[in-house]
Amino acid sequence: MVPQLAASTFIFNLLDFPTGVIPVARVDPTEDAVTSEWLATGPSAGTMVERRLFHGATPLYDAKAMSGLPVGVQIVGHRWEDEKVIAMMRIADDALGKRSFGPGSYTP
Repeated sequence: MVPQLAASTFIFNLLDFPTGVIPVARVDPTEDAVTSEWLATGPSAGTMVERRLFHGATPLYDAKAMSGLPVGVQIVGHRWEDEKVIAMMRIADDALGKRSFGPGSYTP
């Protein structure tokens, strides 16, 4: 994993917030490629992270190189509210419905 991408997740460990991750999809290079239209209307090039992720000669996000990798959503709660995080994960999982993957189903 690219260290810059971990910046949005490790802070919750430092703050001792309970978290959980739900698998949502897999990277599909035809659907998830960054287009010039998205770059023009999507995130600004104002922050260092956004510039490194999406802009320049060698951006960190490359849908072709990441093809098939899992995509998830992270649920974060306040300290000592682990049960609420688990309940919210169940609600989100039910809302997402059946997906064609799960634990142990990844094949590179």
